Amino acid sequence: MTQAFSKQVVFRSVLMVTGSTYVNYASGLLVSTLIARSLGPADYGRYSYLVWLCGVLIIFFTNGLTTSGIRFVSECLGRGDPGVAEDVHGWLQKGYYASLAIVTLAFCACVRWLEPAGWAGHLWVFAAIALISAVAKAHYLFRVSIAKGYGLFGMDAATTSMMSILGLLGTVALAVAGASLNAYVLLFAAVSLGHAIVAQVLSRRARIHPRHEAVDQVLARRIRQHLWWTIVLTMVGALTNKSLETFLLNKWAGPEAVGFFLIAAALTRGGIDLLCSGLNSVLMSAMSHAFGVGGIERVNRILIDALRYFVFLGLLLAGVGVLWANSVIAIMYGAKFSQAAFVLQMMVLVGGLTLVEGAFGAVLSTTDNQKARVAASVLYVVVTAVTAFSLVPVYGLMGAIWAHVLSRSIVTLAIAIGTTRMLRIRLPYAEIARLLGAAACGALAALPVLLVSSNLVAQFIAGIVYATAYAGSSVLLRAWHQRDLQLIGSVATRIPMLRAILQRLERWMRAPAADTPP
Repeated sequence: MTQAFSKQVVFRSVLMVTGSTYVNYASGLLVSTLIARSLGPADYGRYSYLVWLCGVLIIFFTNGLTTSGIRFVSECLGRGDPGVAEDVHGWLQKGYYASLAIVTLAFCACVRWLEPAGWAGHLWVFAAIALISAVAKAHYLFRVSIAKGYGLFGMDAATTSMMSILGLLGTVALAVAGASLNAYVLLFAAVSLGHAIVAQVLSRRARIHPRHEAVDQVLARRIRQHLWWTIVLTMVGALTNKSLETFLLNKWAGPEAVGFFLIAAALTRGGIDLLCSGLNSVLMSAMSHAFGVGGIERVNRILIDALRYFVFLGLLLAGVGVLWANSVIAIMYGAKFSQAAFVLQMMVLVGGLTLVEGAFGAVLSTTDNQKARVAASVLYVVVTAVTAFSLVPVYGLMGAIWAHVLSRSIVTLAIAIGTTRMLRIRLPYAEIARLLGAAACGALAALPVLLVSSNLVAQFIAGIVYATAYAGSSVLLRAWHQRDLQLIGSVATRIPMLRAILQRLERWMRAPAADTPP
């Protein structure tokens, strides 16, 4: 099982998960577009609100169990204790079933206040669909998280790819038939159930099963401590990840504003997943395995490289996203959804610039510093609550945008400062500065295109120019190390064209300094 966490295998897993994400994202975009164009802004706002609410329920159902599963299953395997890993699996599974019961009761008690604005159907239908969908997706997430702890990242990729394609086919059929909101909601529930069924089948084939023997008291104490802080963190996250803004928009601005806001949120999330899903999927498992093998020093080596990759991808997302936002909304959703374009520009900009939060969050979870993440997230809740309750009732959609921008920026800054000081990490400032310089070069290259014309075609071309100039400038400015090239080369040996390109790029790579970890 150690072989599953070697550098080459981890990098191949990144590529595999990223590739499946492309399939999922493409099908998800088509599904969103078809449903939005079929239903219109109001009913689409109600549909997207239901999907969002299911996402919040999933967070409460799984809370910190998925994160702790990845962390401690990987760590036990890193220490050569597969039996203990099965015991951890069984210990966490009991907590998962308990959370299902508690959250379901709480949801049923509060469902009257959570109903989408203007919902025309029976309240019990809404509640049943929300619960069935959320429980099924939670079941899927718990299983694939345990599988990731074993280094089996393909289970998640296979499940999501299969169900995304089936969901797309179902959506096309409903759109052709001119189906109503209720039909799309039932399809969403069916696809969610499919996730759970496929994940369960694949888990059995991989022979991943829990063992219900007692966990060592020292390890159990560490799991409880990690789980407690992770639960608090995920609960806080459920209230901060655009949740308060969405809830308030539903109450104060109506379903159309909810639709615009969640369209932008979904496109931003999709863009981030396209760029970072592979890296995010394996980062915590790789860090946990490294922590089990060599402690904090090995983890910090992974973190320094991850930070450089996240900064590069974040600047790419921010630049291209801002330039493409108007074109994407106009082509996909049409003129009725034009208000979502500015929301998307703001979200993708702040999302790209704060992408590094994922790396800092992973290392805090891996090194038993969940308390620091919780402190930053509590600050996030406070800022989000103050800004959202102050701005959304008065300014509607614009208030929700600025509440999100302020809260997201503050929490990322707090996590970055706290993590570097706590773990005494020396950030790769030189490489980050070079990447910022490359982004500036990309912006300067795109500017002439916009000066000639500012129509949708020109904005799309400007985005391509920015991405090309940015990537090329990052090489010319020597923002990369030789070990980055070696890592890519480990999976490119069978592709002659790619191997030749890598050889040409080698002279632009920086050799590591004497005190830089390999």
